[in-house]
Amino acid sequence: MADFTFKHAVMTAGKSRELARIHYTFNQKGHLALVIVPTTDTRGKGKQAVIARSGEEVAALAVEPGYMRHILESTMNTIESTYKGNTIKCILIDEVQFFTRDDIFAVKELACINKDIPVMAFGLKNDFKNELFEGSVASLIVAERIEEIETICAFCNDKAIMNMRFKDGAPIKEGEQVQIGDEEYKPVCHKHYNDETIRIDMTDYNNFSSNILKRLAIV
Repeated sequence: MADFTFKHAVMTAGKSRELARIHYTFNQKGHLALVIVPTTDTRGKGKQAVIARSGEEVAALAVEPGYMRHILESTMNTIESTYKGNTIKCILIDEVQFFTRDDIFAVKELACINKDIPVMAFGLKNDFKNELFEGSVASLIVAERIEEIETICAFCNDKAIMNMRFKDGAPIKEGEQVQIGDEEYKPVCHKHYNDETIRIDMTDYNNFSSNILKRLAIV
């Protein structure tokens, strides 16, 4: 049976870039790596793709949370019947936290257990309120391997382990769990997560993000 690997990190740690790197490695060998993203993640502005901040872009299968079993099973059958001899060698999942528990268990069963296909899932472990995401909890349960992609705090050089949400430049710790928009989040250490006096300049950050997106031609 192939392994299910959960690679977790805080915001801006390079999860999508790592996924793109692994996809490139499989592609260079002529192997098919199926990439899956949740429809919940709208950062691609309508594109079905994983888009890293560093510029990499990988085409992906967009799956609505709650429908993983049906979509994945159908996709795997189609690929096997259409591309005989070139079946899926790996499944890469981005933003895994947005999927349901049933979705994750379905991937583990259909890919790892039934087909001996390794799965690598990338995502956040905890939200801005330090509560676990459903998809992340499920990934922690089914994973044979759990790895952390590390980065440093946005306000010091300590390791970032939490995500802080900002509104109008000030930190907030209440609200809906899912709110897409990287400009409103920062990776932080525990000390700075507790610091209510932190402020960020949203104007400069939004201009910077807008310029990046324009270069990627997705705005």
